[in-house]
This record gives sequence, C-alpha cells and structure tokens, in this order.
Amino acid sequence: MREKINTKIEKGPQDVFKQRLDEILYKKVNIESINEFSEKPKFLESEYFEAGVSAAYKEAGSPGSVRRWYETEYKQNQGWPANPNRIYQDKGWVGFPELVGKEKINKSSSK
Repeated sequence: MREKINTKIEKGPQDVFKQRLDEILYKKVNIESINEFSEKPKFLESEYFEAGVSAAYKEAGSPGSVRRWYETEYKQNQGWPANPNRIYQDKGWVGFPELVGKEKINKSSSK
C-alpha cells in the first residue's frame, strides 16, 4: 500500500524568501550598532569648545588662518563639530578669528 503524499504546500517561495531576508537583516545585524550611528553627535558646550579651540590654536603657534587650521584640527578632537558656525549659531558664534581671540580684519575698512 502506498503512503499518502502531502500535496499541500505550507510555504510558498515568497514566505521562504521573507524568512531568509528576516534572518539576514535582523539576526546578523547588530541593532545597537545601527542605533549608534543614528544618534546625534555630542559636541562640547560652547564655552568649553571656545576655550579648547583657543588653547589648541595658541599651542600650535597661531599658524595663520584660523579657519584652515580648524578644518584639519577638528577631526582629531572629539566634541569639535565640522561646522561650528551651525552648531553654535544660537550661542553667540561670531566667526573663526573671534573663536581664538583674534579680531577679524575688515578689508573694506582698511582702504
């Protein structure tokens, strides 16, 4: 006597694909590492930022253009934003020269 074969398909190809996709996306990816990148970066409070940048600039020997110096230095200093003018615009940001205690030279007034 022959055995009865189960002809009912319990899972279709779309179900198998979805299950496999879920395994790839949810089991093999560390959700905490995704959240780590989605959080906003934490920057120093404006007064600590200004003091730190000013001290570092003076320690470097006040090497000319503050903006150019800052563009290379911020990457090496945790808590320093790439665009401090945006981050600190509501906290009294004036400009790069003022950040380190220099006065900005106004070209139009020097004529």
